[in-house]
Amino acid sequence: MIAAASLRTALLDTRTRLNHVRTPEIELALAILVSILVIGGLENSFFRYASLTNLAVGAAFIGIIALGESILLLAGEFDLSVGAVAGLASVVGAKSMIATGGNIPIGVLAAVGTGLLVGAINAACVVLLRLPSFITTIGMQFIASGLATFITHGNPVYPLPAALTQFGLATPLNLSWMFFIFLGLGVLIDLGVRFTTNGRRLMASGGDPAVAAITGIRTGRVKAAAFLICSGIAALAGLLQMASQGVAQPTTGNGAELSAIAAAVIGGTSIFGGSGSPLGAMLGVLFLTIITVGVVVVGFGANWQSLAIGIILVIAIGADVARRRASTRRT
Repeated sequence: MIAAASLRTALLDTRTRLNHVRTPEIELALAILVSILVIGGLENSFFRYASLTNLAVGAAFIGIIALGESILLLAGEFDLSVGAVAGLASVVGAKSMIATGGNIPIGVLAAVGTGLLVGAINAACVVLLRLPSFITTIGMQFIASGLATFITHGNPVYPLPAALTQFGLATPLNLSWMFFIFLGLGVLIDLGVRFTTNGRRLMASGGDPAVAAITGIRTGRVKAAAFLICSGIAALAGLLQMASQGVAQPTTGNGAELSAIAAAVIGGTSIFGGSGSPLGAMLGVLFLTIITVGVVVVGFGANWQSLAIGIILVIAIGADVARRRASTRRT
């Protein structure tokens, strides 16, 4: 009897430890590993270094946008204009460089400033006017996209400064500088969210704004800052994509917002706010890239990509809802 009770206690302790270890990031990392092994087993060329580095490079643009989106999701909001902001920022930056005789710093400031301006407008509408972020940012999506088309008349903007295109087209270790910036930015943001006071304020504002306000956290300011950071990062992504392509396209980033949100949610960031991590968003975009490329590599048509992403996203949202319900029952 005593032995059975001791065994039961040991099993419960083991289960508790496993629950602490089983984070969404670890589960997704395992899913990524399994996906690579399965796809590589079906098509051996998938294991080649060039194939794997192409995957990493392909994930960088959406990955950078997903980092900004994850910050906003943690604050309990989301932004559907980030893809259009990337396109608008890239053409504004390119036009500024050309107008100033190839001055790259001026172009970078103009592009990032454009992103921050859009973020400030979104923040004012949501925080001050209390408009839903869905309505606000989908409206801004059309505005930013329309402005990009108006500025360029729908045409690509070039030539860009040679130094910028050389940077964008460089392939250190068969990767790209955009990929390394994605990695570095992701590490910095993730550490900031996990280990700084502002990160804790961000999580609290998204998790339970009323309680956060009682504790003295100015949730409005936190959400406004999240909107600014999200749009600023989207503008940076547009700049880097422009450099890697050697031309600024007004359509850069079209549809990127949905992929960025999907990556963050698949990575464990709650659509309700207050839980998740930028690291999860990084893994999420890598997983999405592997699946979208993998379905073609193993012989399915490109039309299956959207189906696969949709199924994965529904499963991820279902898991998010289940985690939230389980957490509510425990409290």
